[in-house]
Amino acid sequence: MRKFSLIFFSIVLIVGGIYGTYYVFNLRHADEKLGAAVVDINDEHYDQAVETLKTVIAEYRIRTVQAPALYLLANTYERAGKYIQARDIYTILLSSRIIGNLNNWRMKSLIAVSTMYRNGLIPLGDTRDRVLDNYIGLIEKKIEDRKKQAGSYLSVLKNGANRLRYSLLSQSSDLHTLELNDATVSAELETELGFLYLSREKYDRAEKIFNRLDTKKSKLGIALLYFETGRYKKGEVLLQELLVYDPTGRLFSYYVQELFRTAENLYKNRSYDEAIDLYKKIVGLTKNNQYEEISLYRLVYYYYKNEKYRESLNYANRALQNGVSEKDEDVQLIKGYIYYDKRQYVKALRVFNDFLIKFPKSTRIKTVREWKAMCERSIRYLN
Repeated sequence: MRKFSLIFFSIVLIVGGIYGTYYVFNLRHADEKLGAAVVDINDEHYDQAVETLKTVIAEYRIRTVQAPALYLLANTYERAGKYIQARDIYTILLSSRIIGNLNNWRMKSLIAVSTMYRNGLIPLGDTRDRVLDNYIGLIEKKIEDRKKQAGSYLSVLKNGANRLRYSLLSQSSDLHTLELNDATVSAELETELGFLYLSREKYDRAEKIFNRLDTKKSKLGIALLYFETGRYKKGEVLLQELLVYDPTGRLFSYYVQELFRTAENLYKNRSYDEAIDLYKKIVGLTKNNQYEEISLYRLVYYYYKNEKYRESLNYANRALQNGVSEKDEDVQLIKGYIYYDKRQYVKALRVFNDFLIKFPKSTRIKTVREWKAMCERSIRYLN
């Protein structure tokens, strides 16, 4: 009996060793493929990354491989602008039975889908508010569930298993199959919840979350909240601090967009002094885009109405040279009006003649011809 037990125990050890070796080998092999896919994603070789990831998903039915592979596949589609396909893959991960309900890759997928809906990358129509409220509820529950799980016996076992798997593999490897850091993912969940609150104008709840977290994204959230709630000067300071961490330029575009949106609201509410200061700042920050174009037009019009013709002409000339034609007709007309009001009829006539050449299909041709005739009569009368 004792001899049989020893034989049985030896067989178990051998089989366990073979299985363990096979498991580790599979993890290594899958990890290499995932690493290659990540390189392709970063190099924007999206088609190649998609093929690699689809192969990994088909070949390796291991939870620790399936979760990151599905997430990376969805993220690749998202980066390529294929948002519906990205959502569909994220949804597969979110509904997978072999991947734990609170798995970190699953939570990142939930964040990604919520973010796409929140940013309007997936059309929602009249159901937008309902969908966002649904995601608020989902993420609130996940955060609560994760807090309950933290420190539990199962959580300790899971962390121990992760450390064991890490020790089995090369510590110098880029281990994409490892679980993500729990604290980091929890912070990402809370941050997305803050942005959802912000999108639904639940400002007090959003502010509490953003102030509690200490990440660049939470600082962006509180900056946008300041803009939304009329504290744009505080928001501007925060965004300026974050610009140094944005080599892509996307945050700068966000910054200018928020400045412009605030300036437009101030102008609409007749807070002209503050609005004009922001328009001037935008003109100093940007070149040859719509924000500069419309800001210049606002400055031209404001100074014209206040009979500050020198300032108005200065901004009019800049607007007509900035390479964007959205407001060129308006600016050209105001420039002609200024010269006419200053009784510089020859210059006004040149501006109106120039308008007829530049904008032959304009709906204002009749008006311009009338002003041109007025200039010609004034010139004859003066002569």
